[in-house]
Amino acid sequence: MRILLIKTSSLGDIIHTFPALTDAVKHNPSLIVDWVAEESFCHPPLLHPAVRRVFPIALRRWRKKLWQLNTWKEIRKAIGDIRLEEYDLILDAQGLVKSGLLSLLAKGKRYGYAWKGAREPIASLFYQEKFEIPWTITSIKRTRILFAKTFGYPIPETPTDAGFSKQGEIRAKTALFLPGASWMTKKWPVDYWTELARLIGEIGFTVTIPWSTPQEHQEALRIQSAGNHVHVLAKMDLGKLAAIIQHHSLTVSVDSGLGYLSAAFQIPTFILWGPTTPNMIGQFDNYQHNLISPFWCSPCVKRDCRNKHLSEIQPPCFAEITPESVFQRLQIMVK
Repeated sequence: MRILLIKTSSLGDIIHTFPALTDAVKHNPSLIVDWVAEESFCHPPLLHPAVRRVFPIALRRWRKKLWQLNTWKEIRKAIGDIRLEEYDLILDAQGLVKSGLLSLLAKGKRYGYAWKGAREPIASLFYQEKFEIPWTITSIKRTRILFAKTFGYPIPETPTDAGFSKQGEIRAKTALFLPGASWMTKKWPVDYWTELARLIGEIGFTVTIPWSTPQEHQEALRIQSAGNHVHVLAKMDLGKLAAIIQHHSLTVSVDSGLGYLSAAFQIPTFILWGPTTPNMIGQFDNYQHNLISPFWCSPCVKRDCRNKHLSEIQPPCFAEITPESVFQRLQIMVK
């Protein structure tokens, strides 16, 4: 069975689709999947063995350069590639107007969320088969239900499984730090990262820190001041970084796509939650360990903090998730 799956971004959303795809493969072992994703997220879908190829699109970039001839050439090529094959079904697992429109470009019967279940209700008008799935459950669970209803098998209650495992050996006593985040309010204080790096170094761990922006690079260099056991990586694409992530023995991350990728690789991953909550997203069972802020206004789910005046630690919701408390949790795992 050949399907076209539309989930263009973000990295976290793509990673959180893997458990549903794994469920579908268990019930349809011959499933072959082509995936439509933003060009910057083309590598992660290929980590799943059921994914044959990824069609890259560049909606974010194209919007900024619609007047350029080259942009329209790229758009025509992308549409032509998507329309090369007729699919048994097309599944929009994103539920946005843009993803719904993309489903119209392909050949095959279109499936997706119904009006009250889609992130943008108008998107449901593009589907021929649609399913009402409530927002009161986590995004991982919602996607697993969507796939179950689409492919006609019972809604799974099994632990979440990304469908792929680590490749190669795990290096003992190696910690991956992932301090980067798309929101400033999601970022754990740099001084906290530095102190945690010092503490973990005292029990013989080395620390690896990737980065993607100049600001993240500067923050990583500050954390490196904790000692020679801290190594800042060169800038690299997601494909190379994914290969590096899976060799670590544990990960500490804020709420980010890379943190979810680590947990999907079955690496013990400690995620620090401030303005957001795993109750909206879900988790990779057995490998994702959540440290949730007890601050009174958390989770606010806001990009800008309105209560900065309440603490010297910024953002204030991380004040009580101290390096010492994180270190205690890590020690339990490494004993």
